[in-house]
Amino acid sequence: YFFRNERQFDALIQHCLPDIAKKKTIKKLRIWSAGCSTGEEPYTIAICVLESMPLFPGWEFEIIATDIAPSVLDFARKGEYSGRRIEKVAPAVLEKYFTQDRRYPELFTIKEQARRLVTFHYLNLFKNPYPKDLDIIFCRNVMIYFDREYQRRLVAGFAGALSKGGYLFIGHSETLHSISEDFVYVKLLDSPVYVPKERANEF
Repeated sequence: YFFRNERQFDALIQHCLPDIAKKKTIKKLRIWSAGCSTGEEPYTIAICVLESMPLFPGWEFEIIATDIAPSVLDFARKGEYSGRRIEKVAPAVLEKYFTQDRRYPELFTIKEQARRLVTFHYLNLFKNPYPKDLDIIFCRNVMIYFDREYQRRLVAGFAGALSKGGYLFIGHSETLHSISEDFVYVKLLDSPVYVPKERANEF
């Protein structure tokens, strides 16, 4: 559903995006939602970016959303949501970024301004090459489905894909402890976030 583990998105808006806007010299923001499922996560990220737009004058934006299941990618591309999927969306945000269906008023469609920031692609995390030069990676509640060896391969791939000033968001119940030494844990607004180990002294 939208804004799942909302404090992570608070950290994204209040810390990560301002930090990237201040420090990055190339005016292009690249974010990857790995294991995007039915699209709520990448569209939530798009809303956060749009709410932070004053930080990014003249920037390009690319939110890459990938999954291994074609059926969920088709659902995500439609951008139509109802019920529990949108119950955590604040009324003002719902009005600003969604269009309510006239025939089926319980159905809300994500507006073009958010939709155009997101591209959906099929990607097998263990067979296909990863996007590169990423500022932020979201991979939440995906690692729990893999054994330790596959988790290590996954996170090693993230280390190669993320820029030196980047951020990695994983699920609240997940950890990189004993999985990777490429990242260090930082706590932003009570949210678990990982950054490349070279950034350890920044926090």
